[in-house]
Amino acid sequence: AARSRPAPPSPATAGPVFYAPSGGMAQLVEAAGRSIREMGGTVRTGAPCTMLKADGARWRVDGEAFDAVVLACPATQAARLVPDPTAAVLLGSIEYSDVIMVTLAISAAEWPDRLRGMSGYLVPKPVQRLVTAVSFGSQKWPQWHRSDEVVLRISLGRDGLPVMHLTDEQILDAAIAETSRHLGLPLAPTATRITPWQRAFPQYRPHHHRMVADIEARLPATLALAGASYHGIGIPACIRSGQRATEVLGQVAGPAVQ
Repeated sequence: AARSRPAPPSPATAGPVFYAPSGGMAQLVEAAGRSIREMGGTVRTGAPCTMLKADGARWRVDGEAFDAVVLACPATQAARLVPDPTAAVLLGSIEYSDVIMVTLAISAAEWPDRLRGMSGYLVPKPVQRLVTAVSFGSQKWPQWHRSDEVVLRISLGRDGLPVMHLTDEQILDAAIAETSRHLGLPLAPTATRITPWQRAFPQYRPHHHRMVADIEARLPATLALAGASYHGIGIPACIRSGQRATEVLGQVAGPAVQ
């Protein structure tokens, strides 16, 4: 399908390949929270849901009554809450891969001209060890740019390549050694950060969409699922998933749900 698409504009007119809020992805969450409050809603943090129970035509969420519920959480958490036993088993069967992100700061004076202006690279699976991708963050995102440093964001782990059992020392050593080998450049970071991301990516096995359709068909009309586990992993796909859930619930519970 990608090959059949029209050729992209020339580099002179194409503009950025990647986009993100200038203050970081958390700005999306903050903006959503502000919008909810402006519409009269309430946002609670640090309040995990431990019980979801039907109460006639309504729901009890940890004892509080609601007309409808969207479970916008990973499938592993949704499996503990949904009332249908078969749906719970199917949700619990969705697998995830773990990822660890390593951020390195490199002196700009040591960064070669041949790598300037590039956004990073993916490591082909046949030659992968632990590192699967490297972003040249300060060249990829304008707001990360620094005159004295180049910031790299290195991804370790994928489906079939576990990394969570490694120590911080092993993770950092692998990130530096493998990226140095890829670039032909002995990296000497001035600062480092390790960010583990457990169950980072749901894995869509064959017939995933059929299984999700079966799960959703087993749920009551006022209970919906949203998020990366179901209809797409990226940020735009998750936004569409949330919009889809509210549209479905709005048809059942009325416009107040929207």
